[in-house]
Amino acid sequence: SPIYRDSKELDYDYKILQAIQSGYNRQKHEKSNNS
Repeated sequence: SPIYRDSKELDYDYKILQAIQSGYNRQKHEKSNNS
């Protein structure tokens, strides 16, 4: 049985994960550019 009740919930978690990931990558990129 699926962990998520509906695909909307899954999509929401996925979007949060993507936002965290892109934010982390941007921070890393800016740090390497500054040094």
